[in-house]
Amino acid sequence: MTLHEAIDLIRPGVIPPSGTWADIGAGTGLFTEALLEILEEGKVFALDKNTHSLYQSKIENRKSKITVEIYEADFNKPMILPPLDGILMANALHYAHDHLFVLKNVLTSFKPGGTFIVIEYDTDKPNPPWVPNPVSFNRFRELCKHAGLKEPVVIGRRHSIYQDGEMYVVTSSKHEPVVGSLENLCSLLNQMK
Repeated sequence: MTLHEAIDLIRPGVIPPSGTWADIGAGTGLFTEALLEILEEGKVFALDKNTHSLYQSKIENRKSKITVEIYEADFNKPMILPPLDGILMANALHYAHDHLFVLKNVLTSFKPGGTFIVIEYDTDKPNPPWVPNPVSFNRFRELCKHAGLKEPVVIGRRHSIYQDGEMYVVTSSKHEPVVGSLENLCSLLNQMK
């Protein structure tokens, strides 16, 4: 995939084009670069289990008004991040053994109303070592319900060379907490008496 193709895939989800973002499972940095091209202002944290030295050099030496911080991190373990306006996980979730645990872990720093972009292969058939634990779109929809995320919205699809299938690109966000909902319920019940 080229940088321009990566930009085209995620651009519809990066609204507004500003804020503090994290590219979780950044790999070689293709989608980190795409974020840097799209964002007009802000900061990007690029996290991966293996910070590739070539990628690190390429990203750090890039001329951009966006600050980038590269960290070695495992999304299976607690991550300390500032409040995030956006999270991108491109072709990363399928490496997790426990998708729900990883989603909940990744979302701990996610602001309500922020943008969560996921790119995955739309299949249930594993292909180790590249896609050991696939997350089809239907599976991701179910995960969203249990992770406190809103119904995902498909913003793109792309043909994949993997098993002649497709990749999907979705956005979602956290459900906003309902303040005082217990009090409101009690009040309504009292009014019904």
